[in-house]
Amino acid sequence: MSCPLSPDEFQRRLESYTHVPIRVRVNENRSQLVSVRHDRKGPFVLSIHKSFLGADEDVLQALAQFVVNPTPSSKKVIREFINRIPADNLLNQRRRLQLRSRGKCYDLHAIAKELNETYFEGKLDVSITWGKMGRSVRKRRRHIQLGCYNHHLRLVRIHPILDSPEVPEYFVRFIVYHELLHALLDPEVDDNGRRRLHSPRFRFFEKRFPHYKEAIAFERELMAKL
Repeated sequence: MSCPLSPDEFQRRLESYTHVPIRVRVNENRSQLVSVRHDRKGPFVLSIHKSFLGADEDVLQALAQFVVNPTPSSKKVIREFINRIPADNLLNQRRRLQLRSRGKCYDLHAIAKELNETYFEGKLDVSITWGKMGRSVRKRRRHIQLGCYNHHLRLVRIHPILDSPEVPEYFVRFIVYHELLHALLDPEVDDNGRRRLHSPRFRFFEKRFPHYKEAIAFERELMAKL
């Protein structure tokens, strides 16, 4: 990667290739790292992840092509860049995290260790912790995440509502297994630059969990109660 450009300089460099006005918006959105919007009355609006500010010239040229007239070759260059975005300084944050894996009912570290050895040959280097309860679950049930995985921190967080005797162990194990799959399988990037977290390959491995059907059924019941 090159030294990062300022957003203004990045925009000027792109416009030198496209010869049309472009408005660049920089974000930290990990689900959609690049997108383009355009209407006839205004300039092209290119939304990019901040990592693109340090991209090499070939990526800049591919982005310029992607803005005005996407081609298979420009999409390929962009996909390859996305796949090699580094962790930057986020791994340092992992070392400073205060992890809490032992709950009142379930020990996440023990569960993750057993699953790692059983299904992933013990090859996953992943930390795990209970998350924080936060505000009322009922008010945000549509957006609640029972688990999440941060690729750069290599960290699994599990929602504390699962640390309950009313939640069967197989379901906690399923949620941890699901997040460990995210650690194993990188998101797929489609032709439009969108990251697919749950690809067909991911779903294939997910369904191999011994209590998959029971876990899915319990999840529906649990979410309906929240």
